[in-house]
Amino acid sequence: MFFGKESYTLTVEGMMCKHCAARVTAAVEKTKGAKASVNLEEKTVTVTCPKGTDIQGVIDTLTAEGYKAALK
Repeated sequence: MFFGKESYTLTVEGMMCKHCAARVTAAVEKTKGAKASVNLEEKTVTVTCPKGTDIQGVIDTLTAEGYKAALK
């Protein structure tokens, strides 16, 4: 079992408005224990999640929502 948290910053292409930011937040938070902090101006989201979380799974979820995401 993993303990603690880790954070990742992702760039998110296609995020242009508050509605998009809300969709990105909801998509990230589908991952158990993950929290999202969106910076709309910089087109990034910081994901804080339990250690051992599959960040690629978070990226894949964002892709399924129509955004192109990548580790910054």
